[in-house]
Parts: sequence; structure tokens; C-alpha cells
Amino acid sequence: MEAHSNAKALLITRGVDSWNTSVMKSIWWRATDLEHRLTSNYSWAAGMYYPMLQKFFDICFTGDFPNKGKQIYLNHVEGVRNLAQKERLL
Repeated sequence: MEAHSNAKALLITRGVDSWNTSVMKSIWWRATDLEHRLTSNYSWAAGMYYPMLQKFFDICFTGDFPNKGKQIYLNHVEGVRNLAQKERLL
């Protein structure tokens, strides 16, 4: 935002409950799927994807998405809103 003083920011959000349900049924499910973990030992693609998912949830959600995911999402949205001035948000 500082480097581009005239830039606008686009913040797309959705309800925290529907977002959480969606992540739990898709990305989180895949990150915690036993078959995916086992397949990652001999499949090149799963071997790349599975560790990436693990790292994502460990870093972005402190390794506890089911209990902390909603609050971290809300904090992120608020942080972006605070970073961008109201007149720069689309």
C-alpha cells in the first residue's frame, strides 16, 4: 500500500461459518486424510501436496484449524481492513 499510494484494495469476504464449513470439508479434510498421508510416501504428487497442506495449516492456523480457524480468519480480515484506509477499499 505504501509503494502504490493510489492503489485500491479488494477484500473479498464471506460469512465465517460458511467459510469454516467449506475449508473443513475440502482443504482440512485432505490435510488430515489418512489415505492421503500414506499415499504421500510413494506418490510424487501427493508427496508434494500433503506436506504443503501440513505446513500451511501449521503456519497460518498455528496447527489447530478446528479450534482457531474462525478467529484467525476474522483477525486476518480485520487486519486487512486496518491496513487499507476506508477510501482505498473496494
